[in-house]
Amino acid sequence: MLGWHTQDMCAVTHPPTESPCQRAAALIAEFAACDSFGSCHACEPADVPQPFRQLLDHQAHMTVTMEAFHGEAVSLEVLAVAENTPGPLHPFAYSREILLRCGRVNPELFPQAQAGGVPSADWIVQYGIVGIALERLPQAVADAIREASTPLGLILIEAGLHRRVHDVALVNIEPGPHLKQILTGNPSAQMPSIYGRVATIALVG
Repeated sequence: MLGWHTQDMCAVTHPPTESPCQRAAALIAEFAACDSFGSCHACEPADVPQPFRQLLDHQAHMTVTMEAFHGEAVSLEVLAVAENTPGPLHPFAYSREILLRCGRVNPELFPQAQAGGVPSADWIVQYGIVGIALERLPQAVADAIREASTPLGLILIEAGLHRRVHDVALVNIEPGPHLKQILTGNPSAQMPSIYGRVATIALVG
């Protein structure tokens, strides 16, 4: 099961001294206490096993990467939304906690899929927290994001906006009760550590 934190900021910059876990914590704080969410540790790509490394260590949209890996379109589930006036404590006008689900999954990551027994709608392939500077986007794009029916990456691609994914850094997370509840339905469940990333999507031109 793949955990993912992303900092999709659409041209909002973060201080260069911030660590990947500090960047993630700023987003996590919108939805959960960090100790309830879990503990975060930065890691080098060489320390991340496959297939997690290939899914995380790149400069492409995660939506596109996940769909290519699993061979099927993903669907978006928005768990929670936070809206604020942008400022030092809340750099984003809009943040959301999400899941991506897929009706078919790659058995390299989900070997239990070959055995069956799990309804297709139940395959969670990605968890994320996204911070978006909606005020920097065209109104039609901002409205599509608020509709919460299409993954962010697909909206930006379909809108033809020039963008680049950068400042990618990988992390390892020991899940806490908040994350366990979302991913397993049990805040006390036994879970292995999961890998994720923080990244920035910036509009260019």
